[in-house]
Amino acid sequence: MDTFLLGDGISQVQIDETDTIWVSYFDEGIFGAIDDLEPMGADGLAAYSKSGQKLWGAKEYEMADCYAMNIVSSKEVNFYYYDQYKLVQLKDFMETACYVVEGDDTFQQFLFDQQDLLVEIDCDTLMLYNISNQTIIPAGNVTFVDDKCKRISGHVLMRGKLLYVFCKDRLYKKEFL
Repeated sequence: MDTFLLGDGISQVQIDETDTIWVSYFDEGIFGAIDDLEPMGADGLAAYSKSGQKLWGAKEYEMADCYAMNIVSSKEVNFYYYDQYKLVQLKDFMETACYVVEGDDTFQQFLFDQQDLLVEIDCDTLMLYNISNQTIIPAGNVTFVDDKCKRISGHVLMRGKLLYVFCKDRLYKKEFL
């Protein structure tokens, strides 16, 4: 067992299959206190080893807030940030795609489904976005239903290509391509 500091203003933490710890930061973690020290979260998104050594940071993106991330695997990482409103895909720490997001919604979490993006805006709003020419465009609200067309509602979790909905008496799971 080990302990180490990851900084302040942490938005999300996800751990991939190689035990790399991915940490996204909101504005207080990125800009920190008013002093001469650079905050640990200054990059907006960072990867750490399981012993706390920084492996990578997204400093080149000049984030003011990393709104959401989806760590598919150690090789595939996606994140959405402000103040550019862009969604970036990384493969092996290198950018492979960068999308401009239209609209003013703030993503809480997201996952890719072929040429679409499923997004949780808040705990009550799920939306579908279409992807066209490196632009992500709002397409409409999404409602989940079961096999009897009854609305499914509960806590939503998106990770990699998997979507979970935690209801009072059951758990729903869907894998996206």
